[in-house]
Parts: sequence; structure tokens; C-alpha cells
Amino acid sequence: LIKAGAFDSLYSSSSPNHARAMAMQELISNKGNSTAGALFFYEEKVEPWDTHKLLREEKASLGFYLSGHPMQTIRKILKKRNVIPIAELVDQEDFLDDINEDGVEVNIAGIVEEIKSKAKDKGITGYVTVEDETGRLEVVIYPELFNKYRDVLKEGNKILLKGILFKAYDSTKFLAKDLEELNDTDLKFKYEIAVKCEDSESAIDILKKVREVLTEKRNGEGSIYICLIFQDYCVKILSPLEPSIDFETKLQ
Repeated sequence: LIKAGAFDSLYSSSSPNHARAMAMQELISNKGNSTAGALFFYEEKVEPWDTHKLLREEKASLGFYLSGHPMQTIRKILKKRNVIPIAELVDQEDFLDDINEDGVEVNIAGIVEEIKSKAKDKGITGYVTVEDETGRLEVVIYPELFNKYRDVLKEGNKILLKGILFKAYDSTKFLAKDLEELNDTDLKFKYEIAVKCEDSESAIDILKKVREVLTEKRNGEGSIYICLIFQDYCVKILSPLEPSIDFETKLQ
């Protein structure tokens, strides 16, 4: 229940990342303590979970992501690499109608959710289910490629696949031609927020509002620049925090 956010409301002044970290620490600290009211009054400093851990724990406890999806935060970067959301491949009739019998080359990316394999004459063929924030798709990976990337094809890993999309009678098939692991370090997206300020008091108010849509980042490497524009000068700040999952929506 803690991992799924059932007790977040008890920490109304904290982000979900921090609330769940505190609640879990309390549970561990009070394990075996039957005293009524022992939980949820933890005062010791606790580091908040990072976004990846929060989503991972949600998936482990619920079987699905609740606060967002790990692929959602890197969609802009994937778009620059011509990666198409899975839903656009399997749900849009206009796109599917343009596919001829030879298929069409596309790039997709997602999290490995399930791995199956079948032994055939030329080796072991993989059937990998990949999920992004829009949907799921089963990918067929022939023996040579499947064997080459066996260490990368693990549940929970982010991967980018290049291949051929085929339109079957009652389904959509994707045949992988190449793949790569998506490393979080290579997928960082830098933001810059520019805001006009009348005076120092309005600047402080703005910074407080921006802080509400940021989460703690353990390694201290900022990915957000905040530019406060005053009448005669400007101040640029590199925040040590990272954007929340739905950062852009909240900021608007």
C-alpha cells in the first residue's frame, strides 16, 4: 500500500517521492512494534525516492504504473530519433493502410515487459513484449540478433528497436532488425524556464511555485535552468533538482 501511494495524503506537505520514502522508513523502523500510532510520525531525515524508484515500486505493487510512465519523460528525445509511439502504429488505421506487403521501416522504444523464446532450425527466436506510455507491442527477434543482445533483453530495461512493421489480417507484427539499450545518462533533457519578475519578492514566489513541480535528485546534477528576468538584469540558476513526471503540464 505504501509503494502504491495509499498513505501519501498523510504527508500532504511532501511530494509523493518523499512521502513514500518516509512511510516506508517508518514501517521498517517500527517492524515488530505493535504500539498503536507508532507509524506515520517519523521525524528523522529521509532521502526521497527518485522518480525511477517510485515508478518501479508502483509497478511491483500494482502491476501497472500509476503516477506516470518511465518512457513519458524521454518522449521529446525519442521523437528527435524518429521513434513512433506504439499506439500510433497499432491503433491508427490511416497509418496501417499505407503499409504494403513488404512492410514499413519504423523505430519504436519501450520497456521490456515479457520475454518468450522458441527453438527453431536456425536457433532461438525471441518474442519480446515492449511497452511505452501509449501501449504494448510484441516484437519478433530472429536468432542472430536475439543471441547478440541477450544481456540487454531483460525485463525492466529500456530499449530502442529498429525494424519492419507488417500489417497482418487481424494484428500488427514487428520484426526487429537492430536494437540498442537506452541508457538514462544519454537521455537527459535540459529545460530552461524564463520568467519575468517585477522585484525580488515576486521572484521568490515564482521559485516556490517552480519548486512544487520538481523532485529531489540524488546525484546533484541539475537538468533545469531557471532564468529570472528583471528590468535591468537577469539571474540564471541551475537547479539541483529534476522535473517531476508531468512537469510540463503542471508548469503550464
